[in-house]
Amino acid sequence: MTLPPHDHRESLGLDDELNRRIVRGSAWIGLGMGVGQLVALGSMLVLVRLLDPASFGIVAVGVALLAVVAQVQESGLGAAVVQGRHRDPRTAAASAFVFATVAGFAFAGLVVALAPIYTTLIRLPEATPYVQALAAVVAIRGLAVVPGALLERELDFRSRTKAELSGFVVQALVAVSCAAAGLGAWSLVGGQIAGTAAQGALMWAFAPYWPAPREASIPVLREMLRYGRHVSGANVLVIVNNSMDNVVVGRFLGAAPLGAYSVALRLASLPNVVIGSIVGRIMFSVYARVQHDVAAVRAGYVQNLQRTVLLALPVTVALGIGAEPIVLGLLGARWEEVIGPLRILALFGLIRLVVGPSGELFKGIGRPHLALLSAVLHFCVVLPALLVLVPRFGTSGAAFALVLAVATVAAVMMPLTLRAIELRPVELVRALARPAACGAIVAVALAVVVPLTNGLPPVVSMLVVVLVGGGAFLVAAAALARAVLRPIVAGLRGAPDPARVDIVPSA
Repeated sequence: MTLPPHDHRESLGLDDELNRRIVRGSAWIGLGMGVGQLVALGSMLVLVRLLDPASFGIVAVGVALLAVVAQVQESGLGAAVVQGRHRDPRTAAASAFVFATVAGFAFAGLVVALAPIYTTLIRLPEATPYVQALAAVVAIRGLAVVPGALLERELDFRSRTKAELSGFVVQALVAVSCAAAGLGAWSLVGGQIAGTAAQGALMWAFAPYWPAPREASIPVLREMLRYGRHVSGANVLVIVNNSMDNVVVGRFLGAAPLGAYSVALRLASLPNVVIGSIVGRIMFSVYARVQHDVAAVRAGYVQNLQRTVLLALPVTVALGIGAEPIVLGLLGARWEEVIGPLRILALFGLIRLVVGPSGELFKGIGRPHLALLSAVLHFCVVLPALLVLVPRFGTSGAAFALVLAVATVAAVMMPLTLRAIELRPVELVRALARPAACGAIVAVALAVVVPLTNGLPPVVSMLVVVLVGGGAFLVAAAALARAVLRPIVAGLRGAPDPARVDIVPSA
């Protein structure tokens, strides 16, 4: 089937109000992530001095179980509320609320009943009462699914971030206070429950309206569950995909290589985790809002990808080219084994920058089965690749397996993405040319400078890489990417964008 033609001169920018909400929502999400990480780090530094390692290990097994249970329990209903699977949002919210609440308490009871079996299987039977107590988190999360989704639907990330940050702070205060009182591992459990409850309560306080259970509808719920099962399935598979390489590396290579590999993967994933997560989280709500307007969806997708490539590609390039000075300067000579896999995983991060945003797009336009297909495809490629490459090539083999998997996913999913939004490949290439050129300039600068740092102290070498890379990016962005940066600045100021960016540059 031939795609209908569209205007090649189409403006890439969304309307000024929506762009402002995207930029400010992203800023709030970024603030929440940054402050949340600082709070978590600060509390951890205090708790490690008050608790023994066994306390953290006991609670960690419960938290790991809850991460999987949460995806199955929620059944993608929160995403269905945001995406708008029914024309009456109040009926949809009420239906989701009733189901999520009942499912929350049901799964909490299931966790309590199965905790002894789970802890016996992992050979930590002493963790049973702690896992059972953490079941309260499952019930509380069920109550908070809908108000959180309603805030996202309204693009009110300011209120949602306030609720999430309050949860982090309450969790830290309760955990530290209980640890100081000598409650041991129970302090971590108490912090988890208190933080989740505080966050949920504020979600309800900030919600635009409270759903009425009497308005719930079984047919509407069925429709939402049909959508949500794909979202939930994809989320579960993502958890599995994100854990599989660690399991295989640990099984074949042992603890020390696993430690080096996990650090390399964390560094390589940093641009995607920080920038991709901040931008991608709000774009799902935006796509859902404009899902019936293909031109607006296309504009939002390309604009989102431009910003992601502009901001994340230079960091990814720096991690690959400057792996040695960055690792030695940041982590020290003991972590030299991180360098090899990091260089390879930088390529994984680069490909993921481009294909990653497709998942939120598919969910937003009502095609979550494609996001599930992406996760299934990744699983089918990465598992055999890991089993073949890790025994032969060690941690570098694991890195190659991830590159192979994400490249395969990109080869299949990118054509589906472009077809869904009626965008020709050449148009996408033109739109990304200038942001990508900024990353290329950083790459050239570092390729020249990094060899010259040999013989310098590690910290000095790392600082040279950061300064040269950062300077090259600023110069390149000022010269080539002002059109991408302009709407971001305008959105932060609340002013209308004085000039829109065209997908195809003017002749």
